[in-house]
Amino acid sequence: MGKRRSPDEWSKVISRLRRSGETQSSFCERQGLSLATLQYHLKKQRSTPPTEIAPVGFVEVTSPSTKGMVEIELSLPSGATLRVRG
Repeated sequence: MGKRRSPDEWSKVISRLRRSGETQSSFCERQGLSLATLQYHLKKQRSTPPTEIAPVGFVEVTSPSTKGMVEIELSLPSGATLRVRG
């Protein structure tokens, strides 16, 4: 029977796996881990919601006082564009 690890330890093992660039099987062989156990913890980690949520920031956008239509366009790094007209 292998060493029992805490959820925090498994999180660190999974981080090392991702940084290694190795396949799961070669990582497990090198680390002396069971492939099935690693895959169980990978699946468990994917299905667990994150405990910390990144802070959300807001930026106030004001439009100049104009009569008629105002159009604001926001282009995101992903390529998505948000247009607001009013």
